[in-house]
Amino acid sequence: MRFSFPGFRTAHLSVQVGGLLLGIAVANASGLDLIEAASAGRLVTVEGALATGVDPDETDEMGRTAVWHAASKGHADVVTALAARGVALDEVDRFGVSAVTVSVKGGHVASLRALLKSGASPDRVEGAKFVPLHVAVERGEAEMIDLLLAARADPLAQVLTGDPTTDLTRHTMIRLRLRGMLAERIVLQGSDGLARMTFPIEAPREISQIRVIDRGGNVLFEKDVVAASPSLSFDWDGQTNDGSRVTPDRYTFRLIYDDGTTVDHERRVVRANEVSIYEAAAFGTAGVLREILADGVAVDQGGAQGRTPLMLAAAFANVETARVLIAAGASVFATDGSGDTPLDYARTYSPAHAVFDLIQAQHDRLTID
Repeated sequence: MRFSFPGFRTAHLSVQVGGLLLGIAVANASGLDLIEAASAGRLVTVEGALATGVDPDETDEMGRTAVWHAASKGHADVVTALAARGVALDEVDRFGVSAVTVSVKGGHVASLRALLKSGASPDRVEGAKFVPLHVAVERGEAEMIDLLLAARADPLAQVLTGDPTTDLTRHTMIRLRLRGMLAERIVLQGSDGLARMTFPIEAPREISQIRVIDRGGNVLFEKDVVAASPSLSFDWDGQTNDGSRVTPDRYTFRLIYDDGTTVDHERRVVRANEVSIYEAAAFGTAGVLREILADGVAVDQGGAQGRTPLMLAAAFANVETARVLIAAGASVFATDGSGDTPLDYARTYSPAHAVFDLIQAQHDRLTID
């Protein structure tokens, strides 16, 4: 019997098993063959090559591995197969691009999910020139931002160019845009799951109906509304037309204008108990944060890099959540892993914002007392 691996040259060996002489075809696969198969998404060929003992981390002339190529083309199944063999997931190519970053650049959500699930770093790795989260923010990839933050990507990561003005401007814009994008999430609060939703309305038309549509194109909820520029706001409890509750996911909210035209807004729907106190402090609202604190979450618990929720509120200029945290007893003297306090975060990231004045005033009051 002969076994062959498509796409590779084969050599035939004779193997004695008991009283039988078996002819077995073994692929003369190389690392470059593996890279070609991974890039083309040929999973069976990739698995065959791996079975022959080929080096799965061999690189091409651009310094790109098989998993890098699979990620760049969105072949999530190939990424998973390679990761299962223990390949290096965080290698960068000659241009300083990692597999995670190239997934984000290509808009390949499934590949990014496979890489992160397999243990790839969501942050900038050694030798990399890009921060994956920055790339996702600049591209407006909301779902990828969710995945990276869920994998504990550092929301305050920076890449310094040596020009302080350029660095300050770029990183400030990234933080503002990140907060703005995450503020669009629809967080269902309380026992009734009520959430306030606001959508812009293009003047001078009026809205006649809103629909909530799932990934499969099914209309889960629709409601006749009367609203005009500049915006539509209404409360929703997460219930569908048949009385069931929507599950946390991304949905399309379709606004239907009185002239029959439509505008779609994609939003992530989550429940308050699924939002970490750190995300709530940085990107959330006072109501969401109060609900989290009401569940007994420690107000000064340290997260990544030892940062407290108040530090993140300061960094993202979220004066609304900073007030809630201070009222709940958050310490302005707490320090992170580098010894920085919430006031240091406000001074570094939001020196001209009201959140700096708030934290400074609390610091001064307690110092005087």
